[in-house]
Amino acid sequence: MTSEAASLHLENFPNLVGAHCSSSAVRSVLAYDGLYISEALAFGLGSGLGFFYNIEPEGSPTRRFNGRAPDLEGNFFRLAGQPLQWLGSWQPEAISQALALKRPIIAQTDIYPIPYYDGAHFIGHGLVVVGLEGNIIKTADIAAQELSEMPLEAFHAAIREAYPPLNQPYHYAVCPVVREIKLVEMVPEALARTVLYMLEPPTPSEGLAGMLALLQDLPNWKDLPDLNWAARFAYQAIEKRGTGGGNFRLLYADFIQELNLMMGFDPLLAQGFRQAAKMWSDLGVSFKELAFCELDECERVVEGVLRDLGSIILLEENLFQAILEQLKHHQA
Repeated sequence: MTSEAASLHLENFPNLVGAHCSSSAVRSVLAYDGLYISEALAFGLGSGLGFFYNIEPEGSPTRRFNGRAPDLEGNFFRLAGQPLQWLGSWQPEAISQALALKRPIIAQTDIYPIPYYDGAHFIGHGLVVVGLEGNIIKTADIAAQELSEMPLEAFHAAIREAYPPLNQPYHYAVCPVVREIKLVEMVPEALARTVLYMLEPPTPSEGLAGMLALLQDLPNWKDLPDLNWAARFAYQAIEKRGTGGGNFRLLYADFIQELNLMMGFDPLLAQGFRQAAKMWSDLGVSFKELAFCELDECERVVEGVLRDLGSIILLEENLFQAILEQLKHHQA
């Protein structure tokens, strides 16, 4: 770091804390440049809805799932015609140079090394670097309404590891300026990307295939050595940790509702995603029960989870097919 870079910060950067980290980060960057949109619109245009399931025998927990799709931030800026240029390596001078030019840096992180979080690995966490004081960076993060801070070394640790599918190494970038949101052009592509990810995912552990992988593996959960932690983490992944409730489905329902108002989309679509969110929330309660059930009760709880997850899969497959039909109707 040069002496000139010792103290830099973005004046009046708005930390628009919302339900989800990445959509809040995108929204805050846009607001800094004078463009205000809802969090639901940022989430939907970033094609944020998704699903993945990971089995990690050496992980903590050994079973993990999440209702997000990869690269919400990159999807959004690419769709807006200003693609992010991920730095791809550790370049602390790029941070100071960007701040000196009054530009924020958006980043995808693992929260484990970040001192103001709880010391658990949680991947794909979006935040914005907005200041640098010596070797301390300041961030706009949903952790707090005010700005947060961490040592530069902690930020380095948070961005350097690969945790597929949500984290790639050194996914941090200087934010370009977006001046306009062209909904007529952006919405169909954003919807199509989400549908493709869910119905034809890039790997068998993502999209609806990932949900089926969870369904097939669930009978094994009752024998997990870390059942309590895996089931508690599953509940948190559905209801807490920046999902907005219902495994991100409530946030997506709000996005679809905005399309109802702006573009005449079928209101039944938004209702369908609200139903899916309710079913996910109920499933979260079952996972919470599984975390604390007696051994002789676990099989009964797992059977209920299997039944309810199967219903969710059928509903969501129908919803994504309905989006395809809506797109055809809209483009006709």
